[in-house]
Amino acid sequence: MLLLNAPEITIQEQLYRMKVMRWMRTGGLGDMPDKDKMEATTPANRILAIHEIMDTVEYVNPAANPPPTPDTPLTHLMDTDNATVADSYPIHDEAANNFLLEMLSIGKSKGLVAKFKATFLNDETLDAIRNHFGDRTGFYYAYLSFYTKWLCYLAPIGILTIVVFSSIKGDTFDESVANRVLIVYSIALVTWGKLFVSNWKQRSVGLKTRWGLLDLDGHEKRLRTFKPEVDRYVQAYESEASISN
Repeated sequence: MLLLNAPEITIQEQLYRMKVMRWMRTGGLGDMPDKDKMEATTPANRILAIHEIMDTVEYVNPAANPPPTPDTPLTHLMDTDNATVADSYPIHDEAANNFLLEMLSIGKSKGLVAKFKATFLNDETLDAIRNHFGDRTGFYYAYLSFYTKWLCYLAPIGILTIVVFSSIKGDTFDESVANRVLIVYSIALVTWGKLFVSNWKQRSVGLKTRWGLLDLDGHEKRLRTFKPEVDRYVQAYESEASISN
């Protein structure tokens, strides 16, 4: 077992390299990332940078049998077939974990104000979550908080619909009135959905701007272990051809 770390300058260079590669893979839209405007290193970025360095390191194994030649392919440090490093795990920051868990918990011992803050997260709390757990987790909590907030706008409409239905039950039940109530509720629900989606788009763009992730859309890193179906068919064909020969 090895405990790995890297100097701050190495982390910053790797983060900048990753940002440039992401900018190129998304079509080079906008200006090229400025190295002087890189954000400060966060715990999540540090873990990501170290993992990226380990995942991209290539070397020639001097103990290989037969001995390596200039044409010998390079070996990945974390190659799945012949791994020098079987796996890597970030060390947990217990103090930060406990602080965030306490901030986000809504136990019985908490007051109404604390529960409200834990449910409807402000930007500073989302920054703390994103810096510690990463971009995906930050957006996950941002969406949950935003969705819960918008459900509060929809709740009065649902309550009013239930009250109206309760008042027309029994012998005085009027089907035409019930249908009108359902139509109004359906229109309100569709309108709420459209407003929710459009406002979440604005909210997500605001968070991407705040976190410097505007170049993240449409980019997913392809794993080295991934093999398209075409490659599988070619390999199967080659193996069948070699067997027949």
